[in-house]
Amino acid sequence: MKILIAGKIGLSFGVILIILLLTSFISFTNMIRLQEDATRMSQTQAVLTKIEKIFDNLKDAQSGQRGYIITGTEDYLEPYDKGLAELSININDFRQLTFDNPEQQQQIIKLESMIKEELDLLDEAIKTRRNNGFDDAIAFVKTDIGKHTMDKIRVFISDIEDGENKLLMDYQLKSDRNTRNAKMSVILVTVASILIVIFLILYLNSNIARPIRKISGIADNVAIGDMTGEIKETDRKDEIGMLMKAFSRMILFLKEMTETANLISERNLNI
Repeated sequence: MKILIAGKIGLSFGVILIILLLTSFISFTNMIRLQEDATRMSQTQAVLTKIEKIFDNLKDAQSGQRGYIITGTEDYLEPYDKGLAELSININDFRQLTFDNPEQQQQIIKLESMIKEELDLLDEAIKTRRNNGFDDAIAFVKTDIGKHTMDKIRVFISDIEDGENKLLMDYQLKSDRNTRNAKMSVILVTVASILIVIFLILYLNSNIARPIRKISGIADNVAIGDMTGEIKETDRKDEIGMLMKAFSRMILFLKEMTETANLISERNLNI
């Protein structure tokens, strides 16, 4: 197939362009994967933080309730009121963070049910203290219904945290693996790119630069009258091949002209 020099050079630059595009694509793909891993880990960490805050809110509410039962002073209900207000916000945040996970959404429903049960018991104890006095409130607390409910919530939250920590570990392992793969792919593509570029340089030098240097040297010799240079026959169909054939014909013509001139000169001398 006849490929002109322009085509060869264009093909070489095309290969280099493809390498650059491939390298960019691989780098972009790896970057997206690493970003996705970072997002998952960040989201899981946020879920763990929200779960911890939810339990802290429950403990604040429980602490405020106990303070009020002991003292009967409304000021001691401040942690209780604050805990309830923040609890609603944190549960909603927890729901938003896990909206794409049906299993976690079911966990939230179950957790909300247990939290409601605990808050109802806390509220009942506060009302008993406010309406019936200290002794009845203490008697209600000593039934340990609230303690059992809180223990169930503690175990359930601990199970959720264990699941999230396992997810976090899995994401971390996947991120580490993707990071190693990204580094390895960049190294491999870089090495391959260097080798291909070196090959293209050698190819262009062998097929274009070297023949041109050879023809240029022969042309310089012809200019000073040296006709001994020869250009080997070639089957190349590109511009270099046509140039080599043209130079070969030119040298042959000049040799013939020189021989003719020498013959004419010898005849004149004989006459």
